[in-house]
Amino acid sequence: MKIPRILVVYKRSALSVAGKWSKHLCQIEQFKSNHAAHLKSLNNIESILRKNAIPFDKHARAPHLNYSEYNLIITVGGDGTVLECARAMRNKQLLLAVNSDPCWSVGQFCQSNSFTFESLLKKFLSGKANLLRLYKLKVVIKKNNKLFRKIECLNDVLICHANPASMSRYRISIASNNEDQRASGI
Repeated sequence: MKIPRILVVYKRSALSVAGKWSKHLCQIEQFKSNHAAHLKSLNNIESILRKNAIPFDKHARAPHLNYSEYNLIITVGGDGTVLECARAMRNKQLLLAVNSDPCWSVGQFCQSNSFTFESLLKKFLSGKANLLRLYKLKVVIKKNNKLFRKIECLNDVLICHANPASMSRYRISIASNNEDQRASGI
């Protein structure tokens, strides 16, 4: 198989996000441990790609990252990283998800960890990997019968009132079936 154009997207650990505030966090030791495990996994993934002479670009996850020039996205993090990337990916793009800290990070969508990544990558490149197609939801939000927003996602839609204590009123439509609802949100 021709080596695909690869983008490695990684999460920022809680410790790196907390930055200067980290000394005030009550779970600082856990954050340090998670940060170290995540960096070790990320470094391992990069080393494996380099060892196999596979070129790649790397970027921290960001909501408006452009994935269009890549046909394989490798995520290093957990389900949050997978979900954020999946929102922006298009039909022909593939995703290989690595759980960077299986002892701590939730990774239901992750196919591997840093220890199993190399064998999965080799299966993928040889065409022997089992690919799983995940379908995205398309949520269309209208306000006063006018398009307000379109969202594509796997399983991570939260629709609620701007004030979380307020009641949300909405209509769910599937084909020609409509149902008016009230709740704290969807």
